[in-house]
Amino acid sequence: MTTIKEQISKITPSQRYAMKRAQEAYMLAKAFNETNLAIDLEARKEELNAFDYPLADEWKKKDMDRKGIDEKGCIRDQKIDYLMDDKFTDEYYHAVCNRRIAKGWSCKYRVKDAPEYVVTADADSRPLLRLAEEVLIDCIMETVTPEMRKDLERAREYPHREKLVKLAMSWDTSK
Repeated sequence: MTTIKEQISKITPSQRYAMKRAQEAYMLAKAFNETNLAIDLEARKEELNAFDYPLADEWKKKDMDRKGIDEKGCIRDQKIDYLMDDKFTDEYYHAVCNRRIAKGWSCKYRVKDAPEYVVTADADSRPLLRLAEEVLIDCIMETVTPEMRKDLERAREYPHREKLVKLAMSWDTSK
């Protein structure tokens, strides 16, 4: 069994360089994803506050006391916009999409045979973030012993994936 110091001494300069570039790519992908989600959140809040989108009839009996619903039965909280009356969902999502675009959001991803506004805010950025996570985890796998690699392969999946990404981002690649 190798010690941590022995293992660290075996990390090559090219592996350090690869990890540094993977960390940079992850930071950019994370910023891109968080920006898209923030734009979406802001657009949805603005749209719900600008217009009265009513609850669906099936929810009015049960959820009138729920947080985010005003006294008229209109939704004010973007976390519960899925409770909206179906007659207004297309109008709402189209308006939210227009607000996103006005805030600088753009998305190349399109759903086949569906309008542009049904695309989620992170349709472009989430796959990039996932890819950047994979590259980070691959960099970790390249630097550990084969025994550790076998154990860490199972950690690629949630919930351990997040811990591996944090570990990779905490590595000091300057040494």
